[in-house]
Amino acid sequence: MSRVATVWKASLGPVEFPSIRYACVAAAVVGQWLTVAISWPLWQLRDHMPNLPQRFYEALGGPEFDFAWPMIISAAFVILAPRAGVWLHGAVLLWACLADEMRTQPQFIALWLLMFAASHQSGIFWGQWFLASMWFWAGLHKLLSPEWFTSAGWWVYSRAGGQSPLVFPLVAGGIGLFETLIGVLAVLRPRMAAGLCLLMHTSIAIFLTPLFLNWNFSVIPWNLVSGLVGCWILWHAEPGIPRAIHQRAIAAAWMLYPIGFFFGWVDHGIGHVLYSASVPQGIITTADRAYEIYGWKEINVPFPNERRTLAEHFRRAAQTGDKLHIREPRFWLGDLYFELGDGRVLRPLARDEFLAENRWGRAGRLVDCPIRHHRLLRAGVRLLARPGDSYIYAAEISPAIYRRELLALLRGLPNLEQLQLAGTAVTDDDLAELVGLHRLAGLGLDRTKVTDRCLPILKQLPSLRVVEHAETALSANALESETAAQSVQ
Repeated sequence: MSRVATVWKASLGPVEFPSIRYACVAAAVVGQWLTVAISWPLWQLRDHMPNLPQRFYEALGGPEFDFAWPMIISAAFVILAPRAGVWLHGAVLLWACLADEMRTQPQFIALWLLMFAASHQSGIFWGQWFLASMWFWAGLHKLLSPEWFTSAGWWVYSRAGGQSPLVFPLVAGGIGLFETLIGVLAVLRPRMAAGLCLLMHTSIAIFLTPLFLNWNFSVIPWNLVSGLVGCWILWHAEPGIPRAIHQRAIAAAWMLYPIGFFFGWVDHGIGHVLYSASVPQGIITTADRAYEIYGWKEINVPFPNERRTLAEHFRRAAQTGDKLHIREPRFWLGDLYFELGDGRVLRPLARDEFLAENRWGRAGRLVDCPIRHHRLLRAGVRLLARPGDSYIYAAEISPAIYRRELLALLRGLPNLEQLQLAGTAVTDDDLAELVGLHRLAGLGLDRTKVTDRCLPILKQLPSLRVVEHAETALSANALESETAAQSVQ
């Protein structure tokens, strides 16, 4: 055997050509190629959606260049020499993520792990526990997510043709339980999980195509490869908890590290928070609009919504005087409020300071609560947003659907400026649910049963200027003397 052939065979390690194992390596590489191609703008140096290099990488003066072709070429080395090539490709992927944190998408990392699992003898063990952790936590995050059982889950359910509000919770809960179950089976009965893996991931890939969701194409190759390679991994995996101490430690680490997400220590992309939508959201208030930080159109993948990345994007992309609100679904961590000062310095604000106008004339807008927004829509409340803005400014509740609980839900729309309740059964006491809507400037109460008893409540709405109260017992003189609102008959 020639020296070149000997070196090449050594670099292959346990991967013989041709073999099913080698086919799995090749499938993961092709999947990575396709994923990079779909998300090509993500790997470039960008202006409109600026790169977010890690702070220490930037401090060390890390070089900036396009990473698309290095990703493609380094993955090709995995085809030629799987055992050595997988480490080369992993190094390039890590380098690319340090140069831009927006590349820390789960599909790229998972595809590398599948390459490793197929190219190394110990890889089956690593792959088994990676898959078990991913499925278990993806399901558990859904089961723990209010967003999954409202806005996020309903979007998926309705795009699949579902419309029944009674069936929806069963479907949403069933999906979470199914994923969690596969995660458990991957450990206890891996061969049983192998078939379910192939079924689940190929179904997800089909569901994301234009036949159904027509969305998030960059994860289709990942799902196809996970179905095929994951099935092979689990077919060869050992059932049960490993006996060796070091393997038990590795298995425990795989299963426990996603807990760090709940404390802000682990990013949601690598903590297996998949589709549950319980992640931070950011809205930037500029001189003429307020928009949510969103990645799809510019980089063909979702923005990695972390407190850190949202704040850094704001620092790089916003203008002096702009404000940022980060809504945090992990209530124990708390929301964040920022202003971009002179010299692009990020200045933390208290909530009241954020809502007030700064010296540049910006009064911050808050992220609407997706859970309450969804419930209002499902109840039939008409909600309006201005073009270019990512918040609701007006709402109308018709007499046919009115109930006090809907007013309580409106507090999830903190930017609400106009509310129409004409002809409804609203009472004086009901209006207490509106306290806290600091931007509410116009209120329609025509043909309702409100009286002067509601004036102390209306007085607590600091921005209220116009109240329509034709055919009510609310007197115009009392309204104008007790509040800042004008009387509009």
